[in-house]
Amino acid sequence: MQERAVRFYLWSSILLTGVCSGATYLICRLVVGDAQTVLCQRIALLAGLIVLWIYGGWSLSRLSRQVDRTGDVLEEILADSARKE
Repeated sequence: MQERAVRFYLWSSILLTGVCSGATYLICRLVVGDAQTVLCQRIALLAGLIVLWIYGGWSLSRLSRQVDRTGDVLEEILADSARKE
């Protein structure tokens, strides 16, 4: 399960970053033109990094909520087993 989740995060972050960077680059080239290729590359790289940062934070918060819920369930199980004895 953990291996699958990590693999999903890695592939989805690569895909999301690539799509965002590519789209930003193409839009920038349409708006600015061919003269500012280096500027468009830098803007696309920055956009990709920002998307990757936001996606990483969202994934980490989702994972933290899952761990918290699992901890709550384990605490309930331990509390129930302690009462029976």
